[in-house]
Amino acid sequence: IMLFMSTVPKRPTVILTTKWPLIYKGERVVLHCEILGEGRKWTYEWRTTRLNEPQTSQEYMTIGSAKESDSGGYSCRGTSGDGSTAWSDVVVLTVCKVSVTMEPKWSQIFSGEKVTLRCEIRGGEGTEWTYEWRTSNRNSPTSSEYRINGATESDSGEYSCRAKSDYQLTDWSNTFRLSVLLRKPRATVTANNTIIPAGGGVTLRCSVDGSADWKISWFKQEFESSRVFIKNNEPDGVLVVSVGGLYSCRGERGDSGFYTETSNKVTVQKTVSIKPTVILQPNWSHIYIGEKVTLKCEIQDGRFRHGTNQWRKNDLDKPGMFQEYTITAATESDNGDYSCRAVDRFSLSVWSDVFTLAACKLVIFINMKITLILLCVKTTVLESKEEKKQQKNRKMNQQFLSVRFSGVYNTPGLFIPLTCFYYTTVDSVTVLPAHVLQP
Repeated sequence: IMLFMSTVPKRPTVILTTKWPLIYKGERVVLHCEILGEGRKWTYEWRTTRLNEPQTSQEYMTIGSAKESDSGGYSCRGTSGDGSTAWSDVVVLTVCKVSVTMEPKWSQIFSGEKVTLRCEIRGGEGTEWTYEWRTSNRNSPTSSEYRINGATESDSGEYSCRAKSDYQLTDWSNTFRLSVLLRKPRATVTANNTIIPAGGGVTLRCSVDGSADWKISWFKQEFESSRVFIKNNEPDGVLVVSVGGLYSCRGERGDSGFYTETSNKVTVQKTVSIKPTVILQPNWSHIYIGEKVTLKCEIQDGRFRHGTNQWRKNDLDKPGMFQEYTITAATESDNGDYSCRAVDRFSLSVWSDVFTLAACKLVIFINMKITLILLCVKTTVLESKEEKKQQKNRKMNQQFLSVRFSGVYNTPGLFIPLTCFYYTTVDSVTVLPAHVLQP
């Protein structure tokens, strides 16, 4: 009886033949795929976790000049006429990378800020290194950190580093470009609304363009010479306010006490639940075309004594801001619904109820007895067939005249049209011209 015994090939081993644990850029590296206890002729197969697969079927794989892309895991197996071995365990090859990083990791550096450049060696942990910096600005430190306390324009430039131990020297890192901006950044305040509704609030946002990590401080100003600090380091630079005032902000970052320029100022006004009243002066029951009238906004609250008033007509933001609104010669286009609100620097009243202004025309016809009322702005003489009477200023006196005849009645001797006229309470009225017409 003949027995044929077959042995299963052992798992191979990948051996790194260099005598030091770290591989640096440019070094020659040899990997050996070792299969112990076998006298067969093997064909070798290599695989790696890096993108470029090794192009060899030999027992030894050689990397002539190591680079960062050669980093990765390597394993191998052997194949003979009886089959293939299992894949070996993975050997990780790390080609050390030297790089310059900056802390804090800000995209922009401003004059006066504190920053630190670091020389980092990936895979070089545990080795005692001496560092060399290459820059045209200052003497090179021998530590892994290049500290800049209070950056200036002269610190702008290119930085690179390398490291050495007792028996190794790394290549120079890639160049790091540092730019120091001379101008201070400026904060900006924006508001979703600048008028606080009664019982509500408005949201203010403070931002600094082109950079990050700012701690925001908020200020409120109530007088020209005052500025009061109110909040610090609000999340996302957002502040909700329910009190009127002049608000601004600024940013701070790092531990060097570096501040931005103070932002623009935003005026916020608070609405108070006080309603003014529109008053007509003179307080006549009827207004006729050509008359002069004044609308006044009256409010019983001392906080508005130094303020002004905002007027609107037919719910439109016109006429605008006036202490009182005067119409020198009323026309039909002045007719409408008027309302007002009191405005102080940081306060607003609610809108008044509307006052409806309706200027009428004056006309007299029909054979009927009616009463005419004479209104004048200066001393004039009323003249008709039956009587003459001396009249005085319209603000001081009103004269009445009863007539039975159809026609127009007027005052004589006037050089300015519409200075004096009669009016009546009949339905249709019109302004009288300033010359005499007989009935």
